[in-house]
Amino acid sequence: VFIRRSGDVIPEVLGVAECGEAAQDIHIPDRCPACGLAVVEKGAHLFCDNPLVCRPQLTRAVVHFASRDAMNIETFSDKTVEAFFENLFINDVSDLYYLDYEKIVKLERFGEKKVHNLKTAIEASKQRPLSAFIYALGIPGIGSKTAKDLADKYQSVDQLMQADLPGLIDIDGIGDTLARNIIAFFADERARSIIARLLAAGVNPVYAQSAKQSNTPFSGKKVVLTGTLSRYTRKEAGALIEAAGGEVVSAVSKVTDFVLAGEAAGSKLDKAQALGIQVIDEAQFEQMLQ
Repeated sequence: VFIRRSGDVIPEVLGVAECGEAAQDIHIPDRCPACGLAVVEKGAHLFCDNPLVCRPQLTRAVVHFASRDAMNIETFSDKTVEAFFENLFINDVSDLYYLDYEKIVKLERFGEKKVHNLKTAIEASKQRPLSAFIYALGIPGIGSKTAKDLADKYQSVDQLMQADLPGLIDIDGIGDTLARNIIAFFADERARSIIARLLAAGVNPVYAQSAKQSNTPFSGKKVVLTGTLSRYTRKEAGALIEAAGGEVVSAVSKVTDFVLAGEAAGSKLDKAQALGIQVIDEAQFEQMLQ
């Protein structure tokens, strides 16, 4: 079958290609070419389901772990991680807190100043917010917003690791599938071992509930953001809403109180108007904050 991506996002099957004698059967792999472990079929795709063992996935996991919204360890890149895999034989993200800096300084492209900065950044990352730590773990389906919601509900790594299905589903935006992903992640012995090593190395995710105002138009209100704002990123606007006592939610529903709409607002704006939900623009948003 010949498949071509047309102007639409979804691939379109156009027909059978005449390949003549050069035609060959397509071999569907049953093992990951990188780590050799069995692949899992999910819909029309095959996935290596071993993110804690597979080398390419480990590389991405370490880069994600060190990223700004996660543990915020500067100077990290794919090349740095590959160098560590090749020369320091790290196996997972917890090894970042057990590095031999005398060996690192001898590596190509690493000087004393760069190694000093790396060590300082790694030490500083031990006191990251709990929500950043949860996001850094790379739990499937967990972005920074959901990580913050998990931190607000459970307030410690230990409590989150003991979370059950009803408690997780009670969080806005977490459904049955995502809740089961979270439970499965923390039930994995390899994941639990990595978290234990991180904590033993002095990583201390801090939960600090931000002081929220209680006398603003956003107090106790659910707000959906859509479109592009001129003065704020969506993340910045969300932080202001939460500081004003509101809650940023991802989907428009009957319980939504406001929709903050910027340029090129899409279907969320249409749904809000259909449901009669109050829509505010950026100027109104700033007035309400004041």
